[in-house]
Amino acid sequence: MHNRTKTALLLASFFLLALLLSPPYFIAAIISAISLLAYYEWLTLIRAKWYVRNYFFGMLFFLMVVLVFYSNHNMTATINSMHIIFWLIISLDIILGSNLTKRLLQKIPVLVGLFVILFSWYSLLSFNASSSTIVNDSQGLLFSKTSFEDSLNYYFILLFVLVSLSDTSAYICGKKIGSIPLVKTISPNKTLEGFLSSLLIPLVIIYFSFSHLFNIPILAVDFLFILLCCASCTVGDLFISILKRNNQVKDSGELFRFDNVISGDGDISTTELLPGHGGILDRIDSYLPAIPIFQFWLFL
Repeated sequence: MHNRTKTALLLASFFLLALLLSPPYFIAAIISAISLLAYYEWLTLIRAKWYVRNYFFGMLFFLMVVLVFYSNHNMTATINSMHIIFWLIISLDIILGSNLTKRLLQKIPVLVGLFVILFSWYSLLSFNASSSTIVNDSQGLLFSKTSFEDSLNYYFILLFVLVSLSDTSAYICGKKIGSIPLVKTISPNKTLEGFLSSLLIPLVIIYFSFSHLFNIPILAVDFLFILLCCASCTVGDLFISILKRNNQVKDSGELFRFDNVISGDGDISTTELLPGHGGILDRIDSYLPAIPIFQFWLFL
């Protein structure tokens, strides 16, 4: 618990400082690196053969380059719509228990991972090109920007804060007062109390922060999208839980866990790159479905 909290605070501090002080192209580079590592971790988790792993990892990189140079407003709108529809189907499947998600992650996990990671990456880097009222030239995405325009960096911070509040509320309240399983067959540790907390606590904090600290009015549609973003965080968490259950692993962090032999008695200790946490997928799972909803909300 101590390691988890310490790591979370360090990561949060790093990303907040990066978002406040770094130029857009640096943020784009960080997002791209995380996306590539996340997909490599995905391929490792599903135990893809080395040639499959190398081919599709290269495919992701190639598609990223193509999208950077040939992106436009219509493409952004189309990809974001497809992205939202995908997560709507996944959400309905989890609610109804039809096991479509499980079958997809069993039959075509490589392609599902490619779709999810690529579209999430693109949605983040095309925030400034998704307005339905102002059509911007999105060629180059964030890589072509030397400075943030229209407070774009604050949109990233809002997304980061919103998802972090939702995750933290679900974790703490689930641990302290949780008793009713949410989806026992997928993730036994997730509780209804934790889920409800992940909706209500961020909503209250965001409302009072905007209305009292920043004097920014919160409309009814804003309440709706805040709830949708927070609810989608749980969907993303459950989605990755299904992937891990299909492959019988506890967390996605095998890529960042190293065994060390202690001299003398030959005991093995484990070193984690993210102490108290899983891998990259475990850290970004909540963001995956929240990103397209957040983009749609901000740039209606």
